[in-house]
Amino acid sequence: MIELDVLSAAEQAADEDAQAAQGRPRPWRSAAHRDGVAAPSGEFMDPPSAADGHASRRTFLKVMGASTALAGLSGCRRPEETILAYVRKPNDVIPGLANFYATTMPLGGVGRPLLVSSNEGRPTKVEGNPEHPICQGASGVFEQASVLTLYDPDRS
Repeated sequence: MIELDVLSAAEQAADEDAQAAQGRPRPWRSAAHRDGVAAPSGEFMDPPSAADGHASRRTFLKVMGASTALAGLSGCRRPEETILAYVRKPNDVIPGLANFYATTMPLGGVGRPLLVSSNEGRPTKVEGNPEHPICQGASGVFEQASVLTLYDPDRS
């Protein structure tokens, strides 16, 4: 650690007088010191107290923490949903078992053969049709992502 010599008040005054004798301007530390005005007693203003009607930083943080916690808890409730059974159950729908449909998807002017799995009437998976002689079950990223275009996130 570097130790710096600190001048006493007498040494500092003697140094300032020597610099003034050489014609150098007197060094100053602040505008108040330069103008000869007495410096305020404290460097910073006194913090406001609770008696002044101002809330302290600690009180502010307590209130903000509590309001954030309560705002977070208000979003934790489950939405109320009523699940209704079919009025007339379709013959080909069995809950839990997927139905498969062979279809095509136009992409770049060419029909892509697909096999779509559907659970309870909603398409959930798109794959290439393994029985098609050209693609033999292969599918690309556009075919796989086509399921995402069927669902609207604002309706969920």
